[in-house]
Amino acid sequence: MSIPSNLRGRSTRKVRPGIVIKGVLSGNIPLTDGHLVTEAACTDVHQVYRALIKQENVGKKKPHRLKGMTYQSFSAEFRFAKYLDLIEFVRDEPLKNPPAGKALYNPVKDGEIHVVVTTRKIYRLTKSGWESEEPWHDLCSAYRKLKEAEASD
Repeated sequence: MSIPSNLRGRSTRKVRPGIVIKGVLSGNIPLTDGHLVTEAACTDVHQVYRALIKQENVGKKKPHRLKGMTYQSFSAEFRFAKYLDLIEFVRDEPLKNPPAGKALYNPVKDGEIHVVVTTRKIYRLTKSGWESEEPWHDLCSAYRKLKEAEASD
């Protein structure tokens, strides 16, 4: 992916959440275990993002190091990609690393409270996600522009 000429400063860094999401889900950036995939969970992509931040910080003095996003902030960026129809939900799958000999449980409220086994949500790129370039550089701004356009209609 090339960097648009109108971006400057922090937005030109190669370790951007949107760029990492598209890179992993397009099979260009491997997961932390080395596998190239076209479908992954947000947690997998966040691990790759954190690894790339660490790699980028090697040899940099403390004031010049990049500070990676927390999982909560990264998952918000992931949701923006979903709202922009750049990624789509594929399936639920069991957790990769539940506690030894146990499953994690999650309360779900639909009229009554039920307890279900926690799963991972797997996503992939949509056709527009493969084709588009600009929204990946700043998912939050792209989402904001979409909402403003919808409000003006």
